Amino acid sequence: MDYFPPDGKPLFRVEWRTLNLERAETSETLNTMPPEARMFGTAVACRNRIYVLGGYCRGDPGCADKKFNDYHSHNCVFYFDSARPDCGWKKGLPMLFPRKAPSAIATEGKIYSFGFGCGSHGNPTGDYFAEVFNVELNRWDKLPAPPVASDLVPVSVSDPVLLDSSRSRILVHFSSNDSLHAFHTHGGSWECLDPEFGDWSEASVIVDDVAYFLFDLDPGWAETDFLLPLPTSASGALELSSVKKGSRSK
Repeated sequence: MDYFPPDGKPLFRVEWRTLNLERAETSETLNTMPPEARMFGTAVACRNRIYVLGGYCRGDPGCADKKFNDYHSHNCVFYFDSARPDCGWKKGLPMLFPRKAPSAIATEGKIYSFGFGCGSHGNPTGDYFAEVFNVELNRWDKLPAPPVASDLVPVSVSDPVLLDSSRSRILVHFSSNDSLHAFHTHGGSWECLDPEFGDWSEASVIVDDVAYFLFDLDPGWAETDFLLPLPTSASGALELSSVKKGSRSK
């Protein structure tokens, strides 16, 4: 929660709880994050740690960057080591670029952070596009931008990015032209899977080599009747073994 009480002093606190899936029980507060933690951070698990990447300030007088009354993104990183819970939250190595709610994913000891970078407006070259953190080396490196088409803006990454682990690649959708690309984590190269893929959904997952997408046809209906079965036209599936133009079923 982030708000300003009548006395004018900033109040900002982020707490974490654990959920025991077997007993369906929620624990007491796991730990309170440092006061420098911001809203709109992205959590991602890598090995035995939980990382929270980036965040956003809305004119908070307690901003660690001292950019008071200035709406801006942060590059801060915090982590919690589940093997050493008594140590609480620690500051990690900051990202190369400030990001608000980046789309992030972890695989093979590395964390990939995409999009929502500071300076994304007017930055079609993709300097702020994405970066990768090597946990073992404790180092952030900038990722290469995808091949730039005339209508592709590298910073227009849709959320979420999806890990296709069986092929060691990350599926990345670009809203600027609705194209679908794959970043190959082993070779560090890009591949265009479908230049005209279409809409992307924030509710997207991969199960048994198939990517599933869920769309809200009517926002009002989705908010009030979200427990009812969705119409078949509101979902889609993509066979990952043979991705090609028009391969998504609806």
